[in-house]
Amino acid sequence: MPAQPLGRIERPEAAVILGERKLYVAALIYPIPGAPGGFSDRLSAYWKAIDDHVGRLESRAGIVKHIFHEGIADAADAGLEAVKEVNEPAHSLIKSRVDAGADFEALEDDEAFAEAVDWSRCVQLGFMSRKVAETVSEAYRKATEARFDHMKKTIEESLGQSEAGLLIAASTRGLQLSASINVYNVVPPQLDELMRWLRDAAAQGAEGAAPEAGEPEHDAEPAPPQAGKLWTPGH
Repeated sequence: MPAQPLGRIERPEAAVILGERKLYVAALIYPIPGAPGGFSDRLSAYWKAIDDHVGRLESRAGIVKHIFHEGIADAADAGLEAVKEVNEPAHSLIKSRVDAGADFEALEDDEAFAEAVDWSRCVQLGFMSRKVAETVSEAYRKATEARFDHMKKTIEESLGQSEAGLLIAASTRGLQLSASINVYNVVPPQLDELMRWLRDAAAQGAEGAAPEAGEPEHDAEPAPPQAGKLWTPGH
């Protein structure tokens, strides 16, 4: 069977065969310093729900053995420290599984990630010259493909037969995995609640609110990183 876009794969049945490879996918939503009151509590509730939902999946389909976090190019302790710096609310659920024996993998290649981000910035500038616009767009497309190819290779080479992994990513659009990996999209009700709150805050013009987000591949679109941080290209 041909590989399918990860975000379009339907959730597998609960009676998934334990001998198959599994990937649990959670939407990455970053902390927003200076966000309106109420955001931090809702974000914490979201990551707590992710922890609980993944735990239930582990009891039915397999314990997480490999963890991948978008934007992180370091493995093991260095990777955990990087997560703590950019996504502290999710750090405890990741560390608890690493402490239990899971491996934190280096999902990104530094150069590929940086190139994709830089071309993404260029694409958003707008151009008077059609030739320049096409040149930049093609460079961005190639950089994004190279980045996702590296991510795919990392995931597929890390997951052994019958093993389960956890992927935390703002967008899986463009990431294609082989059909041999069963994908579970982890979508707790707290995600929709958080996104509704962000949309309401943005509509009210609340100072520091995140930009309005659309609907993601998991049912609701993750909020982009706060100003000053690199955003993920390919949305």
